Amino acid sequence: MTSGGAAGTRAIVVAGVSLSGKSTFAARLRDALEPRPVMVEGDDLHEAGNRARMESGVPLDEGARRRWIARVAERIAAAPVDGSQILTCSCLSNASRAALRAAGPVVFVFLDLTVDEAQRRALHRLRNDPGHHFQPARSPQLLEGQFRDLERPAAEGDTRVVDADRRVEPGGLEDLVATVLRWLARRASAPPSHP
Repeated sequence: MTSGGAAGTRAIVVAGVSLSGKSTFAARLRDALEPRPVMVEGDDLHEAGNRARMESGVPLDEGARRRWIARVAERIAAAPVDGSQILTCSCLSNASRAALRAAGPVVFVFLDLTVDEAQRRALHRLRNDPGHHFQPARSPQLLEGQFRDLERPAAEGDTRVVDADRRVEPGGLEDLVATVLRWLARRASAPPSHP
């Protein structure tokens, strides 16, 4: 267990395309932090219509995504500024990350996944979790749309990008969590920046 790391923020946002391992990573990170933050699944904040679209293999349009990001931002804005929340959210675009930043101070952990690894995981999910609402192995356009719309973070000081492909290596997930914990500790011990 480590102490704090995200003090001064409303949330640690674990981001990335579907199948990057956001929920698994967020749960491990939550378990390694003390005090233990609340974990919020961004998918639970989707409107019922969004979930129905994804279940039927239809990608979300920009309006549906904006409404969902607005709901995620509301959840962040309602949280205290004490690092007590970890939230999963794809945050594929620069605009979606900007909207969450505007909701209050946040930090992002972006799980960067290759298309090949995403396709491998899609087949694994279909075989092992057929009831999951997001099944890109049945509807490849779902995953294609995510990679098409993806704007990887570049030079975003509040964002730590990690190689999500490594998660499948022996000890990979633990190494990624340890890397992020060190990053959070460095951020917590850095002097505050002044505009």
